[in-house]
Amino acid sequence: MQKKYWNDVAKKYFENIMSPFQEGVKNPFFEYIAKFEGKNKSVIDIGTGIGNAIPHLADRFAHVIAIDISEKMIEVAKNNHKFNNVSFFVRDARNLEEFHDKFDIAVAVNSIIIPSLKDLEKVIEEVYKVLKMGGKLIAIFPSMEAILYQAMLVEDAVFKETGDEKKAKAMTVKEVGKNRFSFMFGIDKEGFQQKYFYRFEVGYRLRKAGFKHIRMRKVFYPWDVSEESGFSAFHGKPHMWDWFVVAEK
Repeated sequence: MQKKYWNDVAKKYFENIMSPFQEGVKNPFFEYIAKFEGKNKSVIDIGTGIGNAIPHLADRFAHVIAIDISEKMIEVAKNNHKFNNVSFFVRDARNLEEFHDKFDIAVAVNSIIIPSLKDLEKVIEEVYKVLKMGGKLIAIFPSMEAILYQAMLVEDAVFKETGDEKKAKAMTVKEVGKNRFSFMFGIDKEGFQQKYFYRFEVGYRLRKAGFKHIRMRKVFYPWDVSEESGFSAFHGKPHMWDWFVVAEK
């Protein structure tokens, strides 16, 4: 979970994280939260971070539990969001036994990113277990395909400019990082190691944990948002994306 990393970035969140809650992002999250809202329903925000989702949840649900492994993240979230129906807890998502079978909705926005396969499966299992039967998961997963898409755009741009295929490939490797990503396992190995997901893997892992009726869409990031996070911008081209998922217990 790399708790120290999240403690370190808590007070400079948007300088370090490409968030689906940033201005201009096309995010289906808001549509589905409105669709499933209910004043008699409870929701758990797993990996709440600095609490970006909390204002949208507090206004639509009776009770919100917000958890994160990072004490600093919870501290910032508490300071930023004062709602009577929101409770904050420092918890490890690999063990949520105290919350099993208690929630109508579980939210996980780019928080299921642990690179260890054992721990990843445990987190997804715990997310499933905190839901009541028929409860809904609303989640966003980092997209591995989007990294490959960025690489393709870099190669095309350099080749168009130089006509040199060898140079285009070399620049692509330099841009994306020769050894940064494990494309076989979907892991960013640089600095803070995190998991990225292929579309097929999202469905596979959720079904393996017991989820059904899985629906997937994309969260689209404007190029200026992507550029702030270190990616090259290709204005006029389709935007980079993460995977948006709705699933049912």
